[in-house]
Amino acid sequence: MDRSRSWLERSSIAVRGHDYEQAFISLWIALNALYGLPKWEMPEEQQRISNYMGQLWETDGEALEECLSSLIRNVKIRSFLHNPFLIEAKWRGGMTKFMSSQQGPQSVLDCLDHRQVGKVFEAILGRIYVLRNQIFHGCSTSNRGTNRGSLLPSIQVLMVIVPYFWGIMLCDNHPKKWGKLPYPRAAS
Repeated sequence: MDRSRSWLERSSIAVRGHDYEQAFISLWIALNALYGLPKWEMPEEQQRISNYMGQLWETDGEALEECLSSLIRNVKIRSFLHNPFLIEAKWRGGMTKFMSSQQGPQSVLDCLDHRQVGKVFEAILGRIYVLRNQIFHGCSTSNRGTNRGSLLPSIQVLMVIVPYFWGIMLCDNHPKKWGKLPYPRAAS
């Protein structure tokens, strides 16, 4: 939890300094510190996110719904979900098929209308993961306007959800269910 909080604090410094790429990276690390697993136990990223969302829901579904409501109030979530640059199929082909899939914008908006909170968060984090891959693997140019339409809304989303997720985990009376730190401090 402390590691996540430290990266969350770092992201705030980066946002104040208008270093948006660093803000995004710090926020992703803050999120990853909450759901990360040791490499040897690691399922696919989307499965890890799905498992984590299930654990959050079991722990405090009401807080997760509150997080989603806050997200809707603070971020243009509909345009975020429709942003083609945050959709893997845009880059790999198959956009038409994707648009009618369960992860397509309309399906996710239907989940939003029916308060299927976990599915909505999985779709949101899946889109952010696309941007994460672009930035972490050098497929995005630093400090250029071309990625701002994806980067800034993703930062807004992460700045809302990471503190909520962190709070849900902090208030949980069963911290062992979150697993061991993949790389604990040497004296731990």
